[in-house]
Amino acid sequence: MTLAATAAVTLEVVALTPMHGIGGRQDLPLPFEFVVAGAATAVIASFLVLSLAWRTARPADPGRPLGERLTRIVDSAGLRWTVRGVGLTVALLWGWRCFSARTS
Repeated sequence: MTLAATAAVTLEVVALTPMHGIGGRQDLPLPFEFVVAGAATAVIASFLVLSLAWRTARPADPGRPLGERLTRIVDSAGLRWTVRGVGLTVALLWGWRCFSARTS
């Protein structure tokens, strides 16, 4: 790459830098709704591609097997329901705290 080409690329990068929102969301030349729609589209597209391209789990290294006693404990319905209950409780408390917080 010649010096002139390098300078042109550098000027191009410097000229495009404000379009990347480096200073914050207010610096973007797009309406906020477009930014949110683009982000949502990117997330949905990535999950769609992953769900279509990765049909089965392919662990790189399955590791060593757990002991029979630990496997029974981890696979038990009681532990599953306990973890679900704790997760639901945390989610409900978090939601309650978010919606009942005072704004000043």
